[in-house]
Amino acid sequence: MIPQTSDIQCIQCRYPLRGLENHRCPECGRDFDPYDPRTVYSPRHRRIFWQLLVVPTAAWVCIVVAVHVGLLHLCETRDARLKNLIFLGPAILAGWAGRALVRIWNLGAHADPAWRSERAFAICSWVVGISFLFIGCGGYRDWSCPHGWARGLGPVGVAYSAVGGPCRNYVPNLQRFHVTGNWYVWFDGDLGEY
Repeated sequence: MIPQTSDIQCIQCRYPLRGLENHRCPECGRDFDPYDPRTVYSPRHRRIFWQLLVVPTAAWVCIVVAVHVGLLHLCETRDARLKNLIFLGPAILAGWAGRALVRIWNLGAHADPAWRSERAFAICSWVVGISFLFIGCGGYRDWSCPHGWARGLGPVGVAYSAVGGPCRNYVPNLQRFHVTGNWYVWFDGDLGEY
């Protein structure tokens, strides 16, 4: 029997379900589970929905926009497209952190009922944020010449030269650092302006 103090209602017709013996709405005939928020309506469930989904998502959007726009105004560069991609990565990561903090604050000491989807959201945020950061910084680079090769991701990479020095014909702004033997690490010096 559902307690008389329960505030649950039928999700379809909003009939009050307190005091019922069976789990079927007498008004519309819909089956329900009083412990499953997908089958009943409750002001408490609605409040939880707002606290754990709507408010954190709004916080994520506001933080992403604020950080992205703030970084765009702080740093002026020649290539607006590249700058947008570079700064969107940190903005997405900051938005994820802010959303997680809002959810933790709203949950208090209670366990997260949607921890799997939150973990998936965190992983997606990190993958997309880091991807935008590296794509904006040059993406994947791969080139070779008769005496060596170089590979890079974003603003950094490694190079190998059979003649003892990195090729100067690849990209003129690369700053090279000798590691050992014929191996070099390079950094795209043009990104120092960002």
